[in-house]
Amino acid sequence: MVLGRGLKQLTLTVLCLTTLAPPLLAQCQATIDPVPVPGSIAQAGATCATAFLVDLGNGTVVDRANHLLWQQVPANVTNPCDFMGFVSYCAQLNLGGPHNWRIPDVAQLQTLLPAGTCQAVLQGCGTGSPDVYYTNGITWSSSTVTPESYYCPGYGCGYYGWGVATGLGTNFGYLLDVPLTPPRKRVDALGYYDSCLVRCVADGLNLAITTPDPVTVPASKTTVNSKILTEAHLSLLLTDTYGSPVQGVSLTLRSDRPTSDTIYGPYTPPNPVPATNTAGATDAYVSTYDQTSASTIDSTTPLVFTNPKGVVNPWLPAAYVTPFVTTCYDTVLESDYADSFVAASKFSWCNGAPTGRSYRKNFMQQVSVQGSGISVQNEVVQYLAKQHGSCYYFSSCPTTASGACVQTGLTAAVDPSVIPLGGTISVEALGQRQAQDKGGAIKGYHIDIYNGLGMSVCLNWPDNWLLSVSFQAY
Repeated sequence: MVLGRGLKQLTLTVLCLTTLAPPLLAQCQATIDPVPVPGSIAQAGATCATAFLVDLGNGTVVDRANHLLWQQVPANVTNPCDFMGFVSYCAQLNLGGPHNWRIPDVAQLQTLLPAGTCQAVLQGCGTGSPDVYYTNGITWSSSTVTPESYYCPGYGCGYYGWGVATGLGTNFGYLLDVPLTPPRKRVDALGYYDSCLVRCVADGLNLAITTPDPVTVPASKTTVNSKILTEAHLSLLLTDTYGSPVQGVSLTLRSDRPTSDTIYGPYTPPNPVPATNTAGATDAYVSTYDQTSASTIDSTTPLVFTNPKGVVNPWLPAAYVTPFVTTCYDTVLESDYADSFVAASKFSWCNGAPTGRSYRKNFMQQVSVQGSGISVQNEVVQYLAKQHGSCYYFSSCPTTASGACVQTGLTAAVDPSVIPLGGTISVEALGQRQAQDKGGAIKGYHIDIYNGLGMSVCLNWPDNWLLSVSFQAY
């Protein structure tokens, strides 16, 4: 629910669960790539907890400690058994629903190493002699061997990567191609021929983005290059693979139109998006001056998968959050006035005073206010504003600032800094109008509705009538 641009509130449905997700730890992902022989998770540049694995019964296992999703049974990828083959396999994996499957990095694989952790619910974790490499469930990480590694000289680092043995042994054999090397550790450099096992991992957090409210035009915003600013409210809900809400995560978002859209938290930009609350919820806003195409919003937060993505389509119509003072104007009729006629030469004419003509002074004064009038001789008298010369001229029809003839039920006068001239608007209780005209007295959130000929058409117009307005199209 949007309560106004200065105060916004998100209505939340609190989920009652017997088991709540633990607080989110620091990102469990290696930040150094390539890395030296990573004897610990910290050496891989990550902060991870020992895995807490739960079998979801659909071929996947969730790590509730680190919010990761694992493939339960590793795949033997032999065509080809190399890094690109492993990448391709994980990218096309469709297991347990739509997830962003990939090769785990070396830090994530090491969360499975404490005794008994992997064997608890995962399969293919290494059996047989714990110190024999080919019985230790060697799986591959996405980290690579460093070019300076002593494993590479004479052989080429392109043939080696970091493998992790999920068996229980401390060592698992020797690097056969490099004599006199020490026994391999459970995390070490391996040639790709040593194993073809791949256990893919997926983002364990799901972010659902919805757009619960109609698109609005924020308060106190002026047009830029004759375009209005429109804003959409994004409702965010973060859950783990169990579907439990995740609290305390500061989410970062992106649009597929990065040069057109701006994303921010509540209140005044550029406030960040607030961290998720106990219900896993928070909210954000996206705004744009470009309403020509849809916007798709997703998360750039590491280990967060966005489903569904937030889609703003269309960007128009958009309701102004500020109501408009709505007044009435007419085409002035000289027949409505009874004062004396004055020679036309007494008034300032753009192209010289018409010969032999006279007009009522009050009529001409009102023409200068309303913009146009019809004389008793059935002439259309038009007035140019001060910035254009402050003079009268004849026209074929009562003409608006846009050049169109005024029409009852269509023409509205606006402030072009708020409503673009030429745009179509919908006015509460009055229906659709077109922003064809403007006037010196029409400033800010004020529209003047054209209602026809003569002063009688506006006699019953309410004073200070506040109406909601939405912008429909340019």
